[in-house]
Amino acid sequence: MGDRVGGWNWTHRDPDYLPPAVDTTKPSIARVYDAFLGGKDNFAVDRAVAMEGMRHFPDRGEGAATTAPCCSAA
Repeated sequence: MGDRVGGWNWTHRDPDYLPPAVDTTKPSIARVYDAFLGGKDNFAVDRAVAMEGMRHFPDRGEGAATTAPCCSAA
């Protein structure tokens, strides 16, 4: 039961698993951040927003990678 939140089991091993409340047609800031970091938990719409952001910031996402360890330590 430790991996259940709100009645949902979010620790599925299947990479194609999609929680029922996820709208993959709209970007999510959390998934866009994941895309900036090169993660796997994002969709095409999130990657498109991340790529657009990278066009406008010369560090190409390095700032996101720099802050990631700070965020997980909090």
